[in-house]
Amino acid sequence: MTEFPEDEGRLGLEKKLRQIIKDQIQKITRKVKSVEKVEQVESAENVKEKPQGRGKEKVEEKAEHKMEDDMEDDMEEPDSFAKVRETIKPENLRLLALDLRRQREGVPGRPYVKSKVDCQIKPENLTGSSHILYQIEFSDNVRWLLKVPANGHKDDFDKLSASCLRAEALTMRLIKRKTTIPIPEVYGFDDTCDNRISCAFIMMEHITGQPLQDVWFNQDNAPELLEQRRSRALHDIAKAMLQLNEFTSFRGGTILFDEDETPSRNTGPFRIMDMTAMFDQVEEASGSGNIYSEVQPVSDARGFLTCMLHKRMTPRDQFGSGFELLLHLYIDFAVLENQSLLKEYMAGNKDQNRFVLTHPDFDIQNFIVSEDGSLRGVIDWDGAITTPRGIAGNESYPGWLTRDWDAMCYAYDPESPNNLENSPSELRFYRDMYQRIIRELTGSDLAAMMTARTLVFDNLSIATHNPIPSSHIIDRIFEEIKAKVSKGLEGAQREEERAKEEELSEEDEDGEEDDGEEDEEMEEYNGTLDLYRVCMDLAEGLLSDTRRELLAQGFRALFHEQ
Repeated sequence: MTEFPEDEGRLGLEKKLRQIIKDQIQKITRKVKSVEKVEQVESAENVKEKPQGRGKEKVEEKAEHKMEDDMEDDMEEPDSFAKVRETIKPENLRLLALDLRRQREGVPGRPYVKSKVDCQIKPENLTGSSHILYQIEFSDNVRWLLKVPANGHKDDFDKLSASCLRAEALTMRLIKRKTTIPIPEVYGFDDTCDNRISCAFIMMEHITGQPLQDVWFNQDNAPELLEQRRSRALHDIAKAMLQLNEFTSFRGGTILFDEDETPSRNTGPFRIMDMTAMFDQVEEASGSGNIYSEVQPVSDARGFLTCMLHKRMTPRDQFGSGFELLLHLYIDFAVLENQSLLKEYMAGNKDQNRFVLTHPDFDIQNFIVSEDGSLRGVIDWDGAITTPRGIAGNESYPGWLTRDWDAMCYAYDPESPNNLENSPSELRFYRDMYQRIIRELTGSDLAAMMTARTLVFDNLSIATHNPIPSSHIIDRIFEEIKAKVSKGLEGAQREEERAKEEELSEEDEDGEEDDGEEDEEMEEYNGTLDLYRVCMDLAEGLLSDTRRELLAQGFRALFHEQ
């Protein structure tokens, strides 16, 4: 990791957020969102009682202490769902569930009369970062889930939230109709608060199984069996994601639907979580407010990558300004690199749309599997949009296979290998495996190449949309570029050294030599690609063509060994 100079601007934001990150980010990305998905497992009680498959008492004890610490932290946090909990009455929810159940049985509009089928609302509510879920059990053992946004009550539910809820429900129905991807069936939804429970909601199927995280990190299994189950999971996930090729668009954004729920050819605005606003809320102990930014449909990859950059704090010093310019330089490189491969990939393809529907949070907590790793459910489609192929499309690596490029989130410790993280070598192994699976399923080397490139592109997308891990990802890409450039220069330098030795020999014979000019040329060529120097030169507009070309060469070289 590069040692950064003490620039007040960038480090000011980073220091402000780092402590919040330590306290909150793991709960949001690992614990909280995993809890949100527990509703897909057999029951909340079973999940709580079920061992996590770590197989070691020391690890279980450590996890127990961590859970206690998290619970103490949770007690100090504002209850974002207090208004929803207050609004939804269990009896009203029970009646809503029975109404929807009767509608499915073909008798809509019939006055409520208690029938042979009844239901109960389980007292345990499951909460995620922005939704609360109610578990509903019918007397015939059918299970449903009610999903309500944190702002899904009359006081806060706005037009943007309503359009996003409708898009989520109808997109899920569309995927269910057109593919074999195992997603929860949507039984009903309301994008208003004018209903029995006075909250906007989606009522959906309860999928049973195990969270992929439990199967993937189950150290009780023999290594060969564990690898087999991981391989099966990756195969099924890749097969599911590739089916999203059915849904493409000319511009990136939310799929729009007509009044009869027919998908439109056009795309609409989408929303991205404003992480700065989110953590400001946490810091201020505020449980309400808008933490999303509305983004208009984008027409190209550059528009997708830059759509949130205007929300960044203005750098306070020269280095910070140069650091932001380095990110923009990466974007330039990425767009050019993606265009060349995408043009080849799209040649001969009848569908020339360059945006494809993608899972909005392609990470481990959103997959439900059987014990053997077979895919049973893909959940959490809130915010699903069409994204640029190659940059953040459906051919991307799963998020948990690229965590080693995000130092803010990656927590692998070789002294404690059972910490729900894969080692760097394991991640490389499974990335190679996922590439092979994509190649086998598509019969296309180009598709596999696009997958390989998403190691860089997906992380770059995270860096542009989320200021929290941004600096770490920018730094990681720089270090990778530097390593590639250094490796590429070794051979060239050896050749140049031989040539210079011959030249010096001739100069000695002639009695002429200009060591100063030679040293200056070698320093510029070797570059030392120093992050501070590059950023300062970018800020001053003094980055030399030689050093810029070295950066470009190094960026291109990142894809040759993926």
